[in-house]
Amino acid sequence: MNSVDLASSFVFGAAAFATEASGFFNIPYSKFSKGGVAPRWGFFTLYFVPLVAHLAAWLAYGGPVSFFHLLLLGMYMSHFTKRCLECLYLHEYSTKISPISVVAIAVAYTIPTLLAAKVHNGTMSIKDATQIPVSRLFLGLAIFIIGEVGNFYHHMLLSNLRREKGTKQYLIPTGGLFELVVCPHYFFEIIAW
Repeated sequence: MNSVDLASSFVFGAAAFATEASGFFNIPYSKFSKGGVAPRWGFFTLYFVPLVAHLAAWLAYGGPVSFFHLLLLGMYMSHFTKRCLECLYLHEYSTKISPISVVAIAVAYTIPTLLAAKVHNGTMSIKDATQIPVSRLFLGLAIFIIGEVGNFYHHMLLSNLRREKGTKQYLIPTGGLFELVVCPHYFFEIIAW
């Protein structure tokens, strides 16, 4: 990653943190939304955009076909495909999402995805990629799978919580790692990334 990419990432992250933490520009989603588009399609869109962007970036860099490049492509595609399918078929939504939120979150997910695609595909040559021990790649894949499965499991618990109670109100989740961690679905997403 060159210094411009690193600086861009830092500025973007700092700006996002400052606006959200200060309350200057809170993104109106979830319980903060005051209306907008159907949540299934809004959330689907904000995950579909980075999925397409990553695939387009991979193709733009010539579609490198080393095991390393294909593994990372598969991991990105499976993560964002999982999120798109969860949005359409799993999650229970309490309100609509504003169009500005869809755009803002899609951009916030797409920028790091494109930066990662540049690092993975634009700077890592096939020759360099073949030097990475396969055992290290499989270890990374195993950690990714644990994170994705744990994230999905806890999303199922959250979804079933509202379905079982027949409400759209916030309920305190239980089960899984909710007894030990406040947001295990985020915890596992961090593990996956």
